Amino acid sequence: MPARASVRMLHGLPLCDATEIERDTGFTRTVRSLVTIPLTSLGLLAAVAALSLGNLMAAALAVAATLGVVVSLVRDTRLSVAVDRLRTGQWDAAQQGMTTLVRPNVSPDRQRGRAEAYLAAIAWARGRHAEALRWTQARGRTLARVGAPADECYLNEASAVLLLALGGEPDKARAQLTELGPPPPGERWARAEAAARLSVAFALDDLDPVRQRLAAWKALCGVQTPLISGWMAWALNRQQQDGPALEAAALARGDSEALALHVPALAEWVARFGDARLRYRS
Repeated sequence: MPARASVRMLHGLPLCDATEIERDTGFTRTVRSLVTIPLTSLGLLAAVAALSLGNLMAAALAVAATLGVVVSLVRDTRLSVAVDRLRTGQWDAAQQGMTTLVRPNVSPDRQRGRAEAYLAAIAWARGRHAEALRWTQARGRTLARVGAPADECYLNEASAVLLLALGGEPDKARAQLTELGPPPPGERWARAEAAARLSVAFALDDLDPVRQRLAAWKALCGVQTPLISGWMAWALNRQQQDGPALEAAALARGDSEALALHVPALAEWVARFGDARLRYRS
């Protein structure tokens, strides 16, 4: 699969920012080349120098520090390679690499949480919502252990709500939605809230909980947000705002593949609504 198409399929799950994948790969390579490798070399030189002076304690400390750097390098390399494979559409290989990192006692929690997020994203890209939910919930436990910032936790919680709604458990999604507080500032968090709340509203066919938020969410519609655009088309149509609903539906059809993969019922509704409107206008 071409890299651009692969990354596009990762869009839509709040916990995964597909634009960060390229930065993650480049950052890890930079750290490895400019920090880790020089430190490893210095550690080995320090050990040799200490041995030449007969200072066994200093040599042992230098070797221990160097081993720590090497272990970190191996972990970072595994993650870097897996992320690069994810970026280039090699999902099976990326999944295998990430799975290695989430095994017990293999990686520190921070790195484990990143791997869990990418595993959730891979499952999402394949339309496997139950699997994506399991990794999202696992990541939630990891984030709790490390005391992750509230904005990071919000994206994870919103993702869990979305996946429950899409996975045929809207009542559980609604119950978990009551625990989702106000979003932190920023468009990414606004998109996360909109996706979570609109997915539940559509699954339950209940517009009332989101009715007052639709005006603010119109700006979130776009070709890069086909799910939000589709849900907004449905919601605006229910409010008899035909013009804005038609515009949102057109944006949703800009990525009909994602719409059909994640919310088949919404994809069918958007197609019927668009066809009906076109026939009316002609």
